[in-house]
Amino acid sequence: MLFPTRMAKVRVVILSRSREEVVRRLHELGVTQFISFIDEYRGTGVGELVEMDSPGELLRDCVGLSLRIGHVIDAFSAVEGTLAASRPKPREIPYATPDELVKAAESRLSEVEGVLNDVEDRLGKLKFEEDRLARVLDLSETLKPLGVDLDLLRGGPLTYTTVGKIPPQSVARATGEMFEATDGRVVWKAVVVDGESLLFVTMLSRDREKVSSILRQYDFTHVEVPEAEGAVDEVLSGTKSSLEKLRVEREGLYKTLQDLSKAHREDLLVLRELLELEREREEVRRFLVRTRNTVVFEGWVPEKDVGKLTGVLDETANGMYVLSKLESHGNPTDPPTLLENPEPVRSFEMLTEMYGSPNYREIDPTPLLMFSFLTFFGVCYADAGYAVLLAIASLVMLTKFRMSEDYRRLGVVVLLQSVAAFIVGVLSGSFFGDLFRIRPHIVQPLTNPIAWLVGSLEIGIAHLFIGYGVGAWIYLRRGDVIAAVFGQISQILFMVGGIVFTISFFKLMPISESVVLMAKILVVTGVVFIFFRTGIPNDVGAVVRGIPTWVLSIYGMVSGILGNVFSYSRLMALCLSGAGLAMVMNLMAGMVWGVPIVGPILFTLILVFGHLYNASISSVGSFVHSLRLNFYEFFGTFYQGDGSKFAPFRARRSLTKLTEVKR
Repeated sequence: MLFPTRMAKVRVVILSRSREEVVRRLHELGVTQFISFIDEYRGTGVGELVEMDSPGELLRDCVGLSLRIGHVIDAFSAVEGTLAASRPKPREIPYATPDELVKAAESRLSEVEGVLNDVEDRLGKLKFEEDRLARVLDLSETLKPLGVDLDLLRGGPLTYTTVGKIPPQSVARATGEMFEATDGRVVWKAVVVDGESLLFVTMLSRDREKVSSILRQYDFTHVEVPEAEGAVDEVLSGTKSSLEKLRVEREGLYKTLQDLSKAHREDLLVLRELLELEREREEVRRFLVRTRNTVVFEGWVPEKDVGKLTGVLDETANGMYVLSKLESHGNPTDPPTLLENPEPVRSFEMLTEMYGSPNYREIDPTPLLMFSFLTFFGVCYADAGYAVLLAIASLVMLTKFRMSEDYRRLGVVVLLQSVAAFIVGVLSGSFFGDLFRIRPHIVQPLTNPIAWLVGSLEIGIAHLFIGYGVGAWIYLRRGDVIAAVFGQISQILFMVGGIVFTISFFKLMPISESVVLMAKILVVTGVVFIFFRTGIPNDVGAVVRGIPTWVLSIYGMVSGILGNVFSYSRLMALCLSGAGLAMVMNLMAGMVWGVPIVGPILFTLILVFGHLYNASISSVGSFVHSLRLNFYEFFGTFYQGDGSKFAPFRARRSLTKLTEVKR
């Protein structure tokens, strides 16, 4: 649990005729991460005899069919809404060859797509017609107050008609100017609607420019006349009737899609998963090297699973293969990292991976991260009532989203966060602030914040000691004594001596002179050790040249340690902010309780929404800063996180279960 799983690098040679079956069985086994190695043979005699394998036409077929199925599923989801989100239970199926799978998918799609394309085409036409009729309906409603047939609003061969909106105070002046400009060859009608005048004007075509120029001066806004004829009431009635018929037809088409979905959706989802698995098998051929009669591949396998790999090769290659173990634990080439932790530590791996996976030669910090992260979160959140709300949220994630591994892990993390916060909340006597008074077992943060500040700094010092200690142990385990002593232990000695000397100097507690002297010796020793961090000098000149770097290193170490230690004061700050805001919510609620009639309502609203708000922002702040203390202060003392996560060639099935192995 403290170190990544031991890995082995293997090379396998099989006959070409066994390739498809071997790849398929390795896909189901899921213990091999394939790697590319063709570059090792380029420019050599062997390079002339081998060539990279490559995916065949099956890859194109699988990708194309998956995309087509995706389009069909999207169309089903559009009409089913939340029903489309439900996933079918895993289905037990026998193995089918790639050709059989492609034919089955083609057959099912040809059956579904014919109906679907007709329905989608008709829905598109319905949408266009509905939009047109909706436009006619809207414009007809606008023009209805004029009481003029729509065909009369479009003018004739010798006349021009326009309709629009104009400010009511401008109607008289605009119509007067139009009358004078056209020598009376103009007819108009104005109706006031919702504070604006709807103006209908008819004139001879030759007077169009004169009238239009006048209307523009008075903020006239043109209103389009819909493509319809007859009385407005008749047009409105006919348009509404047509829209209703289109709505009925559209619902019928949706019903057709829903029936089509019920009949084919689950089968299509299964086919898509099988096609995706087949696509992965084709794509892995990019890692294979072939000769005339053989296929060669290399990959990383957990050492404990090499026997499983051998068993699959025995079954699929009939013993006609060669397996070579190239490298294993302790080799110079860094393998990928596989973490294997028991629950609940395993759920916290997602937090470690946010920083970076450990490389193969460093420890897995997840157990340490889990303990410190929960401790920090409990101190920051520190309210039993809020912890109950957090536990409810975690249970929702664990039940509602149980199909998702990421949500399951997050649910476990949040549940343990709520436990830590509940414990600290009970100890400090906080349950929704001071809303429910419970007897505290430790000093309360708002009563004695200095005690919480000192406690936060003490937690930080212990955390850093653990980090430096773990770093020293890692270097010693690798045999790098110089890095362990002069890099890690030097800082431990400096911190121990500095803490004792500070306590004595400020007379925080009585310390004997001999202990103080020992502390000074530790500080000096730590400072001297820093000089040899990069190695032991060979001559006096190297010593002199190293002095400037040494001085800067001392300054960097002192400022870095002080900055890291005081950074843990955020534990106290976050606890105080959450407790203070909770107390304010309770005070505000108490102030409005006596308000007549609405007092109890306001009291309830302030308590419910105020505490929900405080619980939400406090949980986010506590999460982020607890993680930050681990990532920056703690991991900075020993952890690199520059490894690559083990990514095995594995068939990830959620809708299917293979029940028959077909040879």
